[in-house]
Amino acid sequence: VRTGVKDAVPSLPMTEEAINKTCENYGSSTATSTSKPPTKPNSSSTSTASAKAASDIVKFSMGLNVGSLKEAQDMANSSVVKKKMEELMADQLQVPSPSVVAKLSASNVRRLADVARRLAAVLNTDYSISVPAGKSTNAVKNSVSDLGSKTSQLVDALTKKLAGTNF
Repeated sequence: VRTGVKDAVPSLPMTEEAINKTCENYGSSTATSTSKPPTKPNSSSTSTASAKAASDIVKFSMGLNVGSLKEAQDMANSSVVKKKMEELMADQLQVPSPSVVAKLSASNVRRLADVARRLAAVLNTDYSISVPAGKSTNAVKNSVSDLGSKTSQLVDALTKKLAGTNF
């Protein structure tokens, strides 16, 4: 990572209450689940439960501090970074990569904890995880909740995934 990802913003959900609230703005990242309309089972479907489990979606957001707003914007516009962020989350949540969709954006966020209270450049990632058949929505939500205690591991994993790119 050149100037790269500095550290994960600790904005991942930490409590069951936070997991069940809807995320409306940056800084209050939460996981929520929604259900798509049920799909018609095809001839290869083995059970109704499998079809139902595949229709649940868990949504949450994550922010990563980066070197500058320009870098955050470049990362947000990069299809390579998008793919790497999706792969990272698929690995962390132990779901297939196609189950993860990431939407990236860039922003400057005021960090009140900083002594100088400067703006920090942040790469925001909004995730939508389609819960795969055979995995419960609660299991995915719990995995998302556990991410809050793994910020340094997430940064290390992302740094490795972005090796060989411009970021």
